[in-house]
Amino acid sequence: MKTTSGIVSQFSVYPVLYCYAYTSPHVPSITTSLSLPGFLSFLSLLPQLKQPIVISAMPAGASDRTVISSSAFDNPDDLSAEDFAALSVNSVADFPTVLLSNINWNGGIIGCVSVSLSPDNLRIASAAFHLLGSLWSDKSFNTATYWNTTSPSQLVLSIADLTIFRFPPGSLCSAYVSSADLEYEFTQDSSAIPAALISQAGLSEFCLRAFCYPTSDSYAKLVILLFPCSETLLAQNPLYLDPYFPGLRLYDSEFSLSPPSLLSPIARPWGFPLAAAVFPGADWEEAPGFPSGLRVRIALSKLFRSAIKPDVKANLLTLQQRIDSLLDRGSNALQVRFPLLLWPEATAVPPTDLPSQGFLQPERFSETDSDNLSGIHTDAPNLRSQLQSEIGRFVRAPGSNPSNPVVQNPANSIRLIHADTNSDSSVVTHPTTRKRYYLN
Repeated sequence: MKTTSGIVSQFSVYPVLYCYAYTSPHVPSITTSLSLPGFLSFLSLLPQLKQPIVISAMPAGASDRTVISSSAFDNPDDLSAEDFAALSVNSVADFPTVLLSNINWNGGIIGCVSVSLSPDNLRIASAAFHLLGSLWSDKSFNTATYWNTTSPSQLVLSIADLTIFRFPPGSLCSAYVSSADLEYEFTQDSSAIPAALISQAGLSEFCLRAFCYPTSDSYAKLVILLFPCSETLLAQNPLYLDPYFPGLRLYDSEFSLSPPSLLSPIARPWGFPLAAAVFPGADWEEAPGFPSGLRVRIALSKLFRSAIKPDVKANLLTLQQRIDSLLDRGSNALQVRFPLLLWPEATAVPPTDLPSQGFLQPERFSETDSDNLSGIHTDAPNLRSQLQSEIGRFVRAPGSNPSNPVVQNPANSIRLIHADTNSDSSVVTHPTTRKRYYLN
C-alpha cells in the first residue's frame, strides 16, 4: 500500500490542504487542493479502507516545479560511527578545519549544512543551514534606492563574515541583522557623513536579511534584502518575522554548497550530494549510538525543500505600499512564492519500511482499498468545488504565534496542529471515527 498525502501550506499563510493520493497502478492518482471542510469530506471516505492512511508533506505548488536530479542522490547508504565522529564539530568555527579541510576553500562565500543530535545521539533534533566566508569589502550602493534622500549619497558596506546571518533550524531564511552589527558608513562626495547629520540627509539605521534556495545539487542562490529602518521600528508590524515579509533587494549571487561528500571527511557517496557537520548531543563515548543515514538525509532534504523566494520590492514607494497593505489586510496580503527548482525528497521508501517515528503502520494494499480510493477520485471535483469559498478561516492572524498555531473547529470537533521545527509530524483526528491521520 502506498500513501495519500496532504499538507497545510507553509507558515500557515494560506489554509489550503494540498492533497494527492498514490494508489495501485489500476487506480488514477489524485491531486487536488482542499480546505478543511473538503478535507473532512475526504477523511469521511477513509474509514471505508481496511487500514489507516499515512499523510505526508509536500509544499503547495510543488506539482508545478522541477525536481532537482543528480546521480549524487543514488545509492543511499548509512553513515558509520567513524563517519559521525569525523563529521563532529563543537561550533561553526570548526567547519573550516573539520568539514571543509579537503576542498581548498579560498575563503569566499560558501554554504554548508549541519544536523544536531538528541541528548542520546540516536535521533536528529534539527537540521540547519550556514553561510560562511567573506562576501565583499567596501561595496558602494546608491542610497536613493532605499531612502528618500535630500542629496546624492552612498552606503559603503562590508560583509567580511557571512556567519553574521544566522538561520533558524529548518529554515533557509535568516534572522534580521542590525546595522549596528555591520561595518558600514554613509558617504557624500567620497566623504563620510557625520553621525549627527545622517538623519538630516534622510538616512537611518537599517536591517539585512538573507534568503537562500538551491539551484542545483551543488549550488544555491543568495538574496540579501535591506529594510531601511531599525528592527525595533520594523517590529511594529506584527508580520515582520514572516519569511514572506517584503524588503528591498541589496544583493544576489549564486554560490556553491559544500563539501561534496567525496571531498568531505567521509570521502565516499552516501545518497546525498553533501556531507553535513554533526553537533553531537553527548560525548560519543558516553552515548555511542547514532541515527540511520536515512534519517540524516530526510532531515537535510526537508531543510532544502523549505526554501522560498523572498518578496522583493523595486523601490521604497512599492515597499511602503506593500507594508501598508499588510497592516490593512494582515497575512492575506503576503505574497507566497517558491523557487522553480525543488530539492528531491530523501526517499521513496514506504513509511512501513522506515524506523518508527510516529507513523501509522498500514498493511498491504487490498482490492477493496483500491475501489474506495477510486470513489475518492470520483468525488475529487466535488471536494474541490466545496472548498473554493471556505478557505478564509485558517489564515493566521497578525501577531499570532507562527511556531505552533492551533486552529479549532468546534462544529467538526477537529484540531489541526501545525508542528514546530522539532516535531516529526502533525496530526488530524477524524471527527467521527477518532482515527488519527499524520501530516508529516
